[in-house]
Amino acid sequence: MIGAVVGYMQRVWRSWLADDPFVLSAQAHANYRHLYWDSFGFGMLSGSTISFVAIYAVRVGASALQVSFLSSGPAVMSLVWSLPAGRWLGERQLGPAT
Repeated sequence: MIGAVVGYMQRVWRSWLADDPFVLSAQAHANYRHLYWDSFGFGMLSGSTISFVAIYAVRVGASALQVSFLSSGPAVMSLVWSLPAGRWLGERQLGPAT
């Protein structure tokens, strides 16, 4: 399974480089690779941890409403932060990221 994911990521990365006339330096390539792997690892860790928090909450006596608040917390925080951040970034003149 992990081999298939890695192969897919490599194919996508190569297709992006083939379509893009801007060729990344070796340092930028290494930085992007580390960024993608860090994001992947954090997503896996965060996703697995969040799903078990509800189990522990029920074990210590949390009600269904409390578990639903606990489960909806990440989505609510994403909305709270991403909508104002998107508006703020939309007002800025941003250049290329690389």
